[in-house]
Amino acid sequence: MERVGGGRWGEFWRRASCCLQSAAATLGRSTAAHEALFMVDRTRVPVHERLSKNPCWLLPPHHRLHRLNRRRAWVGSRVSSEVQKKAMENGRGSSCVANDERWSLAGATALVTGGTKGIGHAIVEELARFGAAIHTCSRNEAELNKSLKEWGAKNFKVTGSVCDVASRADREKLMEDVKSTFGGKLSILVNNAGTGFVKPMVAVTPDEYSFMMSTNLESAFHLNQLAHPLLKASGAGSIVNVSSLAGIVGIDNITIYGATKAHQEPGLRVGEGQHPDQLRRARLHQNPLMEPLLAMEEFVAKETYRIPLGRVGESEEVSAVVAFLCLPAACYINGQVICIDGGKSVNGNL
Repeated sequence: MERVGGGRWGEFWRRASCCLQSAAATLGRSTAAHEALFMVDRTRVPVHERLSKNPCWLLPPHHRLHRLNRRRAWVGSRVSSEVQKKAMENGRGSSCVANDERWSLAGATALVTGGTKGIGHAIVEELARFGAAIHTCSRNEAELNKSLKEWGAKNFKVTGSVCDVASRADREKLMEDVKSTFGGKLSILVNNAGTGFVKPMVAVTPDEYSFMMSTNLESAFHLNQLAHPLLKASGAGSIVNVSSLAGIVGIDNITIYGATKAHQEPGLRVGEGQHPDQLRRARLHQNPLMEPLLAMEEFVAKETYRIPLGRVGESEEVSAVVAFLCLPAACYINGQVICIDGGKSVNGNL
């Protein structure tokens, strides 16, 4: 059997060097040491090459794995403790954070779209109570000014912009406002703004369809893109997309609305797989809540029957989960879809 440098072993080492190249690429875009080691373990030559007549891959598996493990140890020995510590501090783990800091957003900055009423209003107040500085937006300038005055009286650190998230130009201006307000860094993005109407699918007009897609789906996608450099600059950003139960279960006469919410999930999953950028992403499905437009006796009675907990939810019960997902204590929750519905999505009485 020939030594390294020629023949079967030389071919094997050339193949194994691919593992090291992948590890180096990983270290180049992320300081997480364990990712580099994982890449060495994971990287393999394609199946069709392994099964070819190349004599290298006819060696006993334990020989190949033994030498691959030696390479893994070689990479690990060259990743300094300082690099590993930095990876932890950048949101890879909360064990290096003091207990009181794990449950605080002091020093964090957040953008919450549609923050002047309903769930958005509750999210702004929840994040502010944890110490975050927040920028929000609304299409209605009067509503925005009223809310800002209310938050100022509570000593909350909240600023705002007039913005219609259905407009691309408005979204770009909103992000410029956020960039200047927070000095080019953003810790939290909450895509909350949305719209909907009750109407049979066959009766939806092209304009209504386009408006709902722009407001609910395109806005979240575009804002994620615009916010990405600001979130990366913060070191450990969080993105929370507030969706709806209509995105996972069929509900009469809101088919298009449900479609705009359902299409957010593939982007969440693929985003986590393609971008190891130390940003955390989550998506919330919430059931219709006890808000003025929905607090009708017939609606409440019907919903209560369908919900195992026996009651309709409140906006504050959604905002509490959003705040938790943004806290350092939740730093290992990533790429997940969470239902806040009192158990309705797992109930058979839909």
